[in-house]
This record gives sequence, C-alpha cells and structure tokens, in this order.
Amino acid sequence: RVVEGLPDAEMLAGLKTRGAGLTRPELAVLLAYSKMWLFEALVDSTAPDDPLLERELFAYFPEPLHRFTDAVVRHRLRREIIATRLSNEIVDTCGASFPYRAVEATGAQPAAVALAYEAARRILNLGDYASAVDALDNKASASLQVALYNSAAELLSEQLYRIVSDPRLAGLLQRQGLKGVIDQYKEPVTTLKASLEEVLPPAPAQALKARIADWKKQGAPAALAREAALMPALEHAFDVVDLGRETGWSAKAAAAVFFAVGQRFDIETAREHVKAAPPFEHFDKLATRRLVEDLSARQVALAASAIASAGAEPKGAPCDWLEDVMTAWREKSEGALAGFEDFVASLELGAGVSVSKLSLLSKKLGDIAGRLENA
Repeated sequence: RVVEGLPDAEMLAGLKTRGAGLTRPELAVLLAYSKMWLFEALVDSTAPDDPLLERELFAYFPEPLHRFTDAVVRHRLRREIIATRLSNEIVDTCGASFPYRAVEATGAQPAAVALAYEAARRILNLGDYASAVDALDNKASASLQVALYNSAAELLSEQLYRIVSDPRLAGLLQRQGLKGVIDQYKEPVTTLKASLEEVLPPAPAQALKARIADWKKQGAPAALAREAALMPALEHAFDVVDLGRETGWSAKAAAAVFFAVGQRFDIETAREHVKAAPPFEHFDKLATRRLVEDLSARQVALAASAIASAGAEPKGAPCDWLEDVMTAWREKSEGALAGFEDFVASLELGAGVSVSKLSLLSKKLGDIAGRLENA
C-alpha cells in the first residue's frame, strides 16, 4: 500500500463510512495486482495445459502467423501467454476482487476458478455476446454497453460458483478438463435457452418481456436485448440440465417443473430480494451465497419429487400439462406440504430477506424434501 500510494486500513474505513470508493488510478493499481496474482497461480498450475485453451494462444498472435501452427504451439512462452490472456479476461470482465472472492467463497483453487469461468463462458456462448456488445462502439451509449457487459459478468460469476461448488462438476473439470464439462452441458443449455419463454411461469415470463422492452428502450438491438434479458433465468441452467439428466426428462420439460416449484415455494421471491438488497457485511454476504445455493438444491429436490410423481414425461408443450402435474403432486404430497403457506407468510419475505430468514426457509424446504423422499 505504501509503495503504490493506496489507502491504509483507517483511510478505507473512512471511505466506507462516507459511502465513497477508491479513485480510478487506485482501482487501476488493484486491477493490475489482481491480474498478476491470478497469472502466477495459473502458471503454477496445469490449467494452461488444457487443450481447449490453445485457441487463446493463437488469438495472441496476428492472424497471418497462424499458418505457422507448429511454431505457435511450441512457443517457449506458451503457458505464460495463455495464463496472461485468461487472467486478463477474468479480471477485466468480473472485476479486480472477483478471483479472490471466488476462491474465498468456494474454497477452490484459482486454477479451478479460471477453468470454470472459461467453461461457463463457452457453454453460454458469451464470447459471441461480448463481440456483439463490442460492435455497439460509437453506435450506442457507453452506459448501455457497460450494463450489457455487467449482465454477462453476473451470469458468468453465478455459473462459475455453480461449477466449482458442485463436487461432481468440479471433479469432472479436474479429470476431463474443459472438454468434459462443455460436452455435457453446451448442447442442452443451448436447447433450454431457446425454449425459456415457453417454460417460465406467468410472472417471470412477464418480467422477461419487460426486460427485453427495457433493453430495447435503452438502445440495444432486438437480438442482443433478448440475450441480455434471458440471463437471469439462465442462472439456473446447470441445475435444470442436471435435473433432466437425473430424471430422464428433457431439459425443456424439467425446466417447466423447476421454475413452477420456484414460484410455488417462494424460492424465486427470496432470490429476487437478495439481488435487490444484498447484505452489506462481508460474512453475511458469504452466508447468503451459501444459503441461496442451498435453496437451489432444495428446488431441484422438490422438482425431482414432482417429476417422479408424474412418471414419464408428458407429451406436448408444458403449458398443456404443467398445471395438472403440479396439482396431482400437491395432492399426493399434502401431508408433507401442510402448513407451508402459513410458515412463508410468517417470514414476510415481501418486506425483505435476511440471513436468518433464508436459513429458516432453506431448513423448512429441506424438511419437506426429506419427508417426500421418505414417503
């Protein structure tokens, strides 16, 4: 801090009290140090050796040199070039503090965080999305571009956390690298993305239309507006794909049940309030993240119970059978679900959420899922 002229702990406390932040030059210093920290961690790992990262190596060199394939692949600084490009990409997209926060929140190694980031970016095709936002230079406002980038960064960070926090996915990434994860998720996630408007419950579907209209109003092209508007729902893509794989249902059908459960049990309401008013204190933020992950796991378990109750996947569009499936499940599960509405009403989620409320909601949903599993 002394060498770089950064504020000490007392000065930072004063800035925090006044609601002020660091200056642009100070942020630039932190950005550089974050990239160096992540770069060193990547070089010390096997992450740069992943075969799918070879394209980062070629992207570093001018295109006329790409014909010298052997020379590029055997470059003495191959690993360092890949580590530089990957660390730059992550920090520039998600912020200077993101790599450290991700490591702290998940307990994963920096290399695992970086590979999970790249896997999520490719599965969600966010490289093309970023190129489309770049193409708006001098055509749209900078504030719109920043907002579009931030939407992608939020989705990326959520999916990264999902990958490194799931033992099965983290193990797959470690054993088979980027290809193993991408091969399992890219196609079903792409299919799910194309059908999201059909499977969202009425309220989220209306919210999606409103987001599309808002992005268009700000000046985003129609295709880009839709891409950005879909991102909040795509945060659940990995859960939905896993649910479909485990139950034998298509991702589209599994998504319809998953989102219906989220609405029925006020899980989505809790998530929305966390996003709208995140905790201020550091450890409350960590606890809230873990509890939101727990809520997603409860949602998957309850959706799996509803699917098991229905048996084979119904034919036709979800709008033709979803209500019947959910009603039949609720009737079969009446004992396990008894008192839930009164319990949620007592939490007063509409007035805001807290760590304690999220903990109680997660525990209640876990009890319900357990009773249904043992029924």
